[in-house]
Amino acid sequence: MAACSEKAIHVLGLNNNKDFLDLPETINSFNALIQSRRSVRSFMEIPVPKDILEQIVNAITFAPPSFPPLKTEIIVVQDKELIKQSLPHMVNWYDNLIKRLKNPLVRYIIRTKAGSERFQTIQNHLVPCSK
Repeated sequence: MAACSEKAIHVLGLNNNKDFLDLPETINSFNALIQSRRSVRSFMEIPVPKDILEQIVNAITFAPPSFPPLKTEIIVVQDKELIKQSLPHMVNWYDNLIKRLKNPLVRYIIRTKAGSERFQTIQNHLVPCSK
């Protein structure tokens, strides 16, 4: 919906003109779109209805995993205060992981235990950092 230049795609509850920024004029291919991707950082104070959350979680279960193990657990947290309390811990965990991945010995150990493909996924997608 956000990327359709003809505004032919509509999502119930969202407005192309109000909820999304206009795409740059130079967007004319999939690669250009991906390279100029946007993230929404201002969220509305409207709770997501339970049936929509269930549809999202159900859709996630059909997404192919990027690496084994194929076991996935999904926890939906709607308590805003719990999320606010958890955020510093999550940031700290990722900060520590980034610090560890900068150490060549730790990278070697993780690559050996996780395998080269899984390590590349961790390093390039979960925690991008310089080698």
